[in-house]
Amino acid sequence: NLPSQDDLLLILARAKEGQAKLPTLAQISVPASATLHVVGDLHGHFNDFRYIIDCYGEPLEGICGTQYLFNGDFTDRGSWAPEIVLCLCCMKLLHPGSVHLNRGNHEDHAQNARPENGFRDRDCLRAWPSHCELMYGLFRKFFQQLPLCHVIENQVAVMHGGLARDSGVTLKELQTIERKRAVPTRECGLLGYCKGQKVTAKRALEASNKAVIAAGSAGRLISTARTEAHALASFDGHDEMVEVKIVGAPEFETDVDITYSSKEARLQQRSDRIFTALLWSDPTNSKASSPNPRGAGILFGKDATSDFLRTNGLRSILRSHQKTRNGYQAEQKSDSEGIKCATVFSASNYPSGAGDKGGKGNRATVVVVENGTDEILVLTPANPWREVYEGLRWVEPGMRRSLMEDS
Repeated sequence: NLPSQDDLLLILARAKEGQAKLPTLAQISVPASATLHVVGDLHGHFNDFRYIIDCYGEPLEGICGTQYLFNGDFTDRGSWAPEIVLCLCCMKLLHPGSVHLNRGNHEDHAQNARPENGFRDRDCLRAWPSHCELMYGLFRKFFQQLPLCHVIENQVAVMHGGLARDSGVTLKELQTIERKRAVPTRECGLLGYCKGQKVTAKRALEASNKAVIAAGSAGRLISTARTEAHALASFDGHDEMVEVKIVGAPEFETDVDITYSSKEARLQQRSDRIFTALLWSDPTNSKASSPNPRGAGILFGKDATSDFLRTNGLRSILRSHQKTRNGYQAEQKSDSEGIKCATVFSASNYPSGAGDKGGKGNRATVVVVENGTDEILVLTPANPWREVYEGLRWVEPGMRRSLMEDS
């Protein structure tokens, strides 16, 4: 059973207060004999959450302690998100130095309010039929306090999604992002810019009616074009739209200059792009980055990863956000330096959570982080599981039955 409403209000208030005091980019230290377990997307799969704690133990402080970093997407799709988030809040309050939380793209109202995702309209309503709006509002405020990134021992950056197209992004810059708000996908949803973004032609461009748009002509970005990595732009004095190539960061644009009313406006949009990318981007094995089919963030290539790691003196990126067949996948590798970017996913048989006796559902895992020789971190994916659901009947929490019944 869930705690009483008074207890729930106290738990969420204290958890929110604690998260609000944390920086946008937080640091994690792993003592020589301790372990840190990075947990990927859970998406309301309580049995996976329970399995992880049963396997690796309760959080424990100290030099031989057990730490957890839950890397976002606690909610939506699966039915047990309120229970998972409340458990995470309690764990964080009891073990503030051993439990760490990152925000995912599903810790955001734009995703939680979608009926097909279910957190607001199904899960919170099921848990609190008479106080759904109140409780959902408290969860929403709590989510906005969560850090966007953690760095482990100054070696590995852990974020839910990934990188932006912008060059020279520093950890200090991540620290300055104003995170306590909705994820700014709309502010950079047109290939990294907002709809109506002011531009100036960098060279002569040709409209669809063959009219020539002179270099220096002022215009605006209107929408994405059918051609990948292109947008439709409207220029002053011309009725026809013009297709322009858009890379996604002002310093890389070749067809147009992105124009701003002030330096502050330029920096704010860059910050919005980076914020969105940290929660939405996905890696690609290509060198170059490209637009993301999700419509937010980018597919960040090896060049973007190398630039970020080199700029900040880091070894690798660990992220989540994508289901993998066995819970872990190394997307970007270097022959000389090893894995540069990898994904961990911790919800098995996603998205339904139902037992899959046919063996077709995905397995899940966590990544175990330990301090190795010469204080170089060792990241090891744990043995993947799916057996946590096999032989069990999946029961919606509203049915008030044990998951272990009717096996």
